[in-house]
Amino acid sequence: MAILNCLLARQLCFEDASCSAILEIIPRVCGSELVACSTVTVTKCQAALRTLQAFPFFKPTCLCREPNVDPECNSFRDFLFDHPCVFVMKKEKDPYPVETLPTCTYALSVCHNEKACSVLFDRFKNACKARDGECRMEDREACREAWAGLRLSPLFGCICPNTHMKKRCDRIFAVVNHNPCVVKLMSDGRIANRNGTGVSSWIGGMSITHDGNLIAPDKIMTHIHRYASPHYNPHGHHYHRWNHEPGGSEDPLYATKTVYGPGYIDENQRIGKENGKSGDEKVALQSTCHVALDACIKDSECVTSLTPVLQKCHTSDCDREGCMAALRGFYRKSGVHWNTEIAFCLCKKTDNREDSCMNAQERLHPSCAQRPAVGSPLPACHTLAHACREEPECRIRLENYEQWCAVDAVTQGCAGSPAACRAAVVAVLGTQLRAACACRGTDFAQLYDCLGWQRLLWLNPCVVESQSDYHMKTYGPLLTTTPFDNGIRYITV
Repeated sequence: MAILNCLLARQLCFEDASCSAILEIIPRVCGSELVACSTVTVTKCQAALRTLQAFPFFKPTCLCREPNVDPECNSFRDFLFDHPCVFVMKKEKDPYPVETLPTCTYALSVCHNEKACSVLFDRFKNACKARDGECRMEDREACREAWAGLRLSPLFGCICPNTHMKKRCDRIFAVVNHNPCVVKLMSDGRIANRNGTGVSSWIGGMSITHDGNLIAPDKIMTHIHRYASPHYNPHGHHYHRWNHEPGGSEDPLYATKTVYGPGYIDENQRIGKENGKSGDEKVALQSTCHVALDACIKDSECVTSLTPVLQKCHTSDCDREGCMAALRGFYRKSGVHWNTEIAFCLCKKTDNREDSCMNAQERLHPSCAQRPAVGSPLPACHTLAHACREEPECRIRLENYEQWCAVDAVTQGCAGSPAACRAAVVAVLGTQLRAACACRGTDFAQLYDCLGWQRLLWLNPCVVESQSDYHMKTYGPLLTTTPFDNGIRYITV
């Protein structure tokens, strides 16, 4: 068979039932991002890519014209043959490693013969009960955990080629991949409720901010960005879908100069309906940075570790390299609880310059560590990630962050454990990955790359969920009936 153009090969794949099924699976096992291997199922992603490459449409390869002539074709070719997950150094421990994706019939037989796998599958069916196409689940959190657990089974990522057992295979595939309760987790779960009307804003070190000393914005622009699976359209571009609030920009590229950094976040935590609670019963979090600072000062070991941060990170006399080194030293103390308390502390947003929480947060999350040297422009977000990948230690930390703070392409929540995401975030504090960055320019390829890294580093719903999860479990909620818009904001200048 002659080597085909990649877009023609993709079209033929869409028209083949077996091949198109893999295109449906890939966002689930490889994650939603194209710039990074942001998934907790790396080995399944690699198997899916190998399986797709084995189809005759793509063997031994497919061809494109020059990138500036046919960017769509080159984008798809890079996705298929140079996906970031192909090159990762770190992988999860997969209890059922595979070279190619199994059929769902075979995966179910393997699962039935393994008690641990059988328990996972039964738990999923019981927690995410569905009947006649309707979700009948009783506990949303139990369903979410069961769905996350199913990733450890061979059923997650299974496919149904054209065989004599295809009907049975399709039924098994539908149980796993078309469960209405899993879709419901996205539509009204902890992260996906984005239609409130009021605002309850918080400032946290893991969050989006505008540093007034760097950029004076002409306006604050509301933009609802929902993480979504790459949408394969045989006549369209293989990129993410962007959903927008009326009045917002029509396209993420409309704002050609967007700045991200640490600080402001509209409260985006667990505000959907929860296990029978009223839809307008919201969960607000407590201000904690001043509490965390006071507790650290009273602990001799903690204050000893924090002192270099307080000495090196003055706003008026900023030693950025020294500040970042001090932060790395503080957060890399193992076996201590205070680094998580401080890393994920929150403050209620206020204009009061004397606010104790805000002052504590500036000391604990100093802007000195994020801003560039005086007179230097903000770096592009993708250059920070690319530079990190060139350093072995930084690369491992970045890959850990990509995978453990991965966003589930279906539920839009954490694909893995919120606790694992917190640990991954703490591991990159004090590095260039937490520097304020910007996306500018007219080169679409670089701009999409930059925007992808902005999403991962500064607009990551899983990081928000892991922060909310920590506060809920550590401090408990403050219930309020005041509705608010929990959509993520970003600043456009």
